[in-house]
Amino acid sequence: MEAALASELNVSRLPIREALTHLENEGFVRILPRRSSRVMQWIAADVTELFDVRLSLETLAARLAAKAVAAAPRCSRCSTRSTQNTPRRTVRTG
Repeated sequence: MEAALASELNVSRLPIREALTHLENEGFVRILPRRSSRVMQWIAADVTELFDVRLSLETLAARLAAKAVAAAPRCSRCSTRSTQNTPRRTVRTG
């Protein structure tokens, strides 16, 4: 299987082996020594839990983004908030 994936993705077998090990550590595949790798089956409860976690993370990300925007200094040339960490200064010439 490693050789087939490596050939299809045009990479050596080492990154495939490392990816499979990482997927096994995450619980997505089961590596059978000297045999093959198997994709783990998911039950409905696992999928529901995964989506619950994703929803919680997305909600937290939105809340933190809103706080960052609210804390950003206002742009003097427009009525929006600046997303820069430091305020810009306008330099007049002439």
